[in-house]
Amino acid sequence: MPANLPPQLRDVLGRLLEKDRKNRFATAADVFNALNACGAALGFRQARDYTEPLAAIDSEDAQATESGALAKLEPVEIEEVTAPLTSEFSIVTRINEDFSGINYVADEVGRKGGMSILHVLHPPLLKDESALDRFRVHIAQLMSLDLAEIVRPKAIKRYSDYVAVISDKPGGTDLLSVLRTERTVPLVEAAPLLEKIADVCDRLCAARLPGVQLAPARIFVERSNGGLSKAQIWLCPRFLAVSEATVWQSFA
Repeated sequence: MPANLPPQLRDVLGRLLEKDRKNRFATAADVFNALNACGAALGFRQARDYTEPLAAIDSEDAQATESGALAKLEPVEIEEVTAPLTSEFSIVTRINEDFSGINYVADEVGRKGGMSILHVLHPPLLKDESALDRFRVHIAQLMSLDLAEIVRPKAIKRYSDYVAVISDKPGGTDLLSVLRTERTVPLVEAAPLLEKIADVCDRLCAARLPGVQLAPARIFVERSNGGLSKAQIWLCPRFLAVSEATVWQSFA
């Protein structure tokens, strides 16, 4: 195992090695368990419904900013666009729904290559001014993060029909799809991959941002010739979860 593997992952993988002494493979369930153990050990903040009473969010935000872990930022500005959302984006598919909105994958009109993630905000959030302000502060904090492995929003735009948070879609495939396809992963690949994910999560956890979940659907991996052990990774905030294994639905 890697020398600097976080203790929580070393413990899980140690048990895997003992259990799978003969074939030295980790099942998809084993990797899920390792990620869950890492997330629990790092103490990630839970995702919040911004339209619920904000006392808990206020308390967590205050602790994070007072400790210096989070910058105290003003809410990010919402850019006004007089045209509908489809004037700038061609919707490819709906992915999933979260507390604050619905996620879509889209092509940017007039842009070749690359895709975007649109997080279209729910009307109740837009109607609740204090909740929307809190959400915009968290978006500003995400945008200010200096972590290349984190998918960060580029902007929030208010179109004539929708308000959407816009981000570039990462390359590669989400880890959930990889695990569902391959069923098992050689431990020689699983251990370095989990170490890399844990390292990014450790730095992200230090930032005390809300809504961070260590879920395979929110981890993108882009493989090189070295397989999963040398894959490039990107982590998505909860509301930007994109699992390509999810049943896709049309934009409505």
